[in-house]
Amino acid sequence: MNTTQINIKNLTSLWKEAALVTGDYTVSENTAIATINKGEWPNRIWSQKSNEVDIEKIKQLLENNKIGLTYAYFKEGENDKHSDFSMFRLKSIQYGMSLRLDKNWDTLFRLSFQEIEDKEGITMWTSNFEKAFGYSISDEVLQKTKDTISFFTITFEGERVGTVALYVTETVAGIHCLGVIPAMRGKGFAREIMQFVLNLAQKKGATIAVLQASERAKELYLSMGFQQDFLVYNYIAKL
Repeated sequence: MNTTQINIKNLTSLWKEAALVTGDYTVSENTAIATINKGEWPNRIWSQKSNEVDIEKIKQLLENNKIGLTYAYFKEGENDKHSDFSMFRLKSIQYGMSLRLDKNWDTLFRLSFQEIEDKEGITMWTSNFEKAFGYSISDEVLQKTKDTISFFTITFEGERVGTVALYVTETVAGIHCLGVIPAMRGKGFAREIMQFVLNLAQKKGATIAVLQASERAKELYLSMGFQQDFLVYNYIAKL
């Protein structure tokens, strides 16, 4: 498997795990769907083979659902020819990135990281996440997946900073939900969070880190040595 395939597998496995314990996961031919009972994440559709997109089926799923599904299309190369998605609305673009884990990172030790364990910790994490990202993940998802996914709340001098989650599959460290709440941005905290989670990933035996970055975060990760491998186009139904 190349780094793109490794990244996509970690991400879709995360969606599948959340859906299996709190909602529904189905695969019909090449189309996979991961939905939950509460909250807005993951609620995703994706094609398991990017060169086999059933555009009409995806259109029907996006238009007929009542929970706000998003279709994630993984563009794996410049010559990747895909269907015409003009019938959808582009919600966002993410950058699939990877980094070989072959060194330890020095940190400033300004931040405190608390892995969630109880109801209070879960509620704090989901509250911070919604402030950082503008949409919600249900408490139930964290409660039912915290034994396999590591969720951390982050503080600075007692003030809330943000969130991060680490999902290790075999020797692959998927870094997810790394977000800083608006009031704490511009202070270098995102870099420190990433340094912490990269060191932790190595302690857990990972040899490669993968993530999906926003346009805003991409330059930071490139400056830390990540490489861009592919694009994720997130589509929703047209209104």
